Amino acid sequence: MSSTINQGILLDDTMLSYDFGNGHVMNAERLLAAYHLLEKIYITNEEAEFQLITPEDYDRKYLFKAHTRNYIEKFEALSQQGKGQALEFGLGTPDCPIWQGMANISNFVVKSTVTLAKQIYNGKLNIGFGLLGGLHHATAAEASGFCYYNDINVAVQRLKALNPDIRILYVDTDLHHGDGVQSTFYQDPNILTISFHESGKFLFPGSGFPLEIGEKDGEGYSVNLPFYPYTWDEEYQHGFDQVFPILFEQYQPDFVIWQAGGDAHIKDPLGHLMLTSHTYRHIGAQIRDQVLKHMQVPKVLMLGGGGYNPYSNAKSWSNALSGLTGVTLPDRGPESWIIQCKSSGIEVNPSLQDTQSTPIKEDVDQITTGNAEYLAQLKSHLTPYFSL
Repeated sequence: MSSTINQGILLDDTMLSYDFGNGHVMNAERLLAAYHLLEKIYITNEEAEFQLITPEDYDRKYLFKAHTRNYIEKFEALSQQGKGQALEFGLGTPDCPIWQGMANISNFVVKSTVTLAKQIYNGKLNIGFGLLGGLHHATAAEASGFCYYNDINVAVQRLKALNPDIRILYVDTDLHHGDGVQSTFYQDPNILTISFHESGKFLFPGSGFPLEIGEKDGEGYSVNLPFYPYTWDEEYQHGFDQVFPILFEQYQPDFVIWQAGGDAHIKDPLGHLMLTSHTYRHIGAQIRDQVLKHMQVPKVLMLGGGGYNPYSNAKSWSNALSGLTGVTLPDRGPESWIIQCKSSGIEVNPSLQDTQSTPIKEDVDQITTGNAEYLAQLKSHLTPYFSL
């Protein structure tokens, strides 16, 4: 995008407090390499022309629009105690453990995402990136999948208050299905949710199949394209390109939210997709192309989502942001970044680019056949609503 596009990244040391402790994969370390890299390449580099955004207070009534009062009160009480359990709310499980201060940092995530959404809507920014954001599994009354508050849903409620008729396109490329966002807006035609993820047949949360298309007024406005385990770059990009540009053009959104989870990367420990920096940059560039073609004023909020390998996260998110903004990413990270990471106990290599992934030969037919079936099902279910 041209230099007239206003771009910003929200970075704050507070985000490193979203740490479940006790060797949990949801920890501060997963963010550190990306945090330092983004700071050095995009914030302190004047040629990149990125603003450093700081979170602003928000009206908590929007939190109560996204979550029930009973859930919020129980969550905050357990957070103060630092112990306990409320399984009826999904609190106190291995995925969503109880720890002191969890409500404060969760509220910080919401505050950060709402800040970016407001600044983008009001024109201060055209593109904003929140490194810690995109907690897409939490629902109105249940924590799930490392997510306590759903910052995306709160931001959507804030945007709807600014413009009740706003048309929001939410695209989720995390390893896992964006179930908490989909279920919340399943009856809403003004929120088009599109999720690309490893199939729920093989992975948490066990949802996100092509037949899930919304209901009532929202029928046709939930879109899911699952992928078989060990899907590689070219195969994934083929599926993405068959769906996303067409839906974008036909839906004509006013605002775009991209949950760009780093956990679909081949080196992430939680899943089985084989994506590399090439696909993250490809997705960003596709979103950029559609925004420039079809939006008079670009308004894109990008959120980091999942991702549990510090080095692959740094590569995934920096390449995704490069594709989205058109700002060239160097092939190698700065020497000062490598030193800083090593001082934090994180091993990284200088390269910010991966070798493109290729199929595992013995599985290629099963993967391509399974993915083709999912794509055909998606097109069949959506044909009454979109021309695919």
